[in-house]
Amino acid sequence: GGNAVAATCTDCHGTHDIKRAKGDDSRTNHANVEATCGKCHGNDAVVAKGGLPGGNVASAFHDDPVTCWMFDQAASRRESVLRWMGFGLEVGLTRGHLYATGDRKAAAIWSPPDVALFDAETIRRMVSLLQELIGERAGSVIGPLARAMSLRPLTTPHFYLFVLGTDAAHQGRGLGADVIAPVLARCDEQGLPAYLESSNPRNLPFYQ
Repeated sequence: GGNAVAATCTDCHGTHDIKRAKGDDSRTNHANVEATCGKCHGNDAVVAKGGLPGGNVASAFHDDPVTCWMFDQAASRRESVLRWMGFGLEVGLTRGHLYATGDRKAAAIWSPPDVALFDAETIRRMVSLLQELIGERAGSVIGPLARAMSLRPLTTPHFYLFVLGTDAAHQGRGLGADVIAPVLARCDEQGLPAYLESSNPRNLPFYQ
């Protein structure tokens, strides 16, 4: 049983050269986490074999107001949302925290306070993907998205909930609450706030 490609302790910490996380040369130092995680999570073959919950999360956003606005062609929306959410999950794996239920029916992507979820290369790839998916409308979509994300209060350390999605057929069963619970508990322990942008007014009671 278990996941044959799941990381073990030595994948992240090394073997005979384990160092305290506070050390600049530690694999688990905040400055080195992206490179450490990227060894596996930046490998498309490993990600695919490990079973990213992309399709299940994408189904949660198929009728979402923002994704319907972004991908306004109903015939191609399912594939576009699948690729868009797959990109978001990849970013979460390599630069943030990804939590999923064991059956991959729900997933949450968090950005911790000390790690930037987006760098210049990630933004370039995101823009390129949108241009590929929606063509000449990309400019009119990117601007409003950027303005909405610019409202995030970066001066206050916080956990940022980038994506939360539950497979459409399994919503209303508490799976979303389960996948965000670990980070919310950590926020309570460390006295940190959590922040998100909700793309659907229907979800506001859940977050409140």
